[in-house]
Amino acid sequence: MTSAARSPSVRAARPEETGRIARVLAEAFRDDPVISWITRSDERRDWARTAFFEGWTREQIEAGRRTQVAELGGEIAAGALWTDPPGAQPSPRLGLLRGLWGMRELTSRRRFPRFYRLVSSTEARYPRFDHYYLGAIGAADGARGSGVGAALLRATLDECDARGMPAYLESSNARNLSFYWRHGFRIIEELRLGRGAPSLWLMLREPPAQT
Repeated sequence: MTSAARSPSVRAARPEETGRIARVLAEAFRDDPVISWITRSDERRDWARTAFFEGWTREQIEAGRRTQVAELGGEIAAGALWTDPPGAQPSPRLGLLRGLWGMRELTSRRRFPRFYRLVSSTEARYPRFDHYYLGAIGAADGARGSGVGAALLRATLDECDARGMPAYLESSNARNLSFYWRHGFRIIEELRLGRGAPSLWLMLREPPAQT
């Protein structure tokens, strides 16, 4: 296989690819500390994680929000869920509670309060200025180290730079901090969700100075 055939290519996701994108993201977040903390711990754990990302991806595409994939050799190897400016917006509290309660089978009733704490805490900290928001990005196991994540991230960051716009994300895994750091993100807060809970790092990338 030629090196060109193994070079990542980035494009917009199609509605019929929702299931594949969800499986890729579920695989990427299999051992994620925060996802593991909020999702159920029984034999339905893998199902719940995949269903969570499938619902999120479907909502993204149906709402027309930026949903991108990176391909290797014609196969989807990574996915990213973005919200374009004005960026992430807090939900009305009652609407948030109702929406999350509708997803209680994914997290289990016992862990539902964790899910609510996570989402309400992060929404309260969304930037109050226009920004690009990266909700999730991840690569399939077999594609890690191939550059698909960097290509996928760079595709939108180039647009951020062209428009002079910041980008914002929450990193739920300490192992990913250096990856985001290399792409210009800086930690603005380490969010602690409670005793015994994993940390969540809030990160902002300022646009380069315009000359």
